[in-house]
Amino acid sequence: MSYRVVFSKYALETFDDIKQQIQQRWGQHVVTDFEQRTLKALDLIAGSPLVFSINSG
Repeated sequence: MSYRVVFSKYALETFDDIKQQIQQRWGQHVVTDFEQRTLKALDLIAGSPLVFSINSG
């Protein structure tokens, strides 16, 4: 069973802020790599959510 990962408004803003900082420090290539790795991790979480621990903090 696969679930859908949903970003909150705050999470999207934070993600965009992180991408901007990466862009300023290391350039677009690193931003693209960061986005691809993040999406891959989210796909893994959506596909097998019980494999990952819950962070309540």
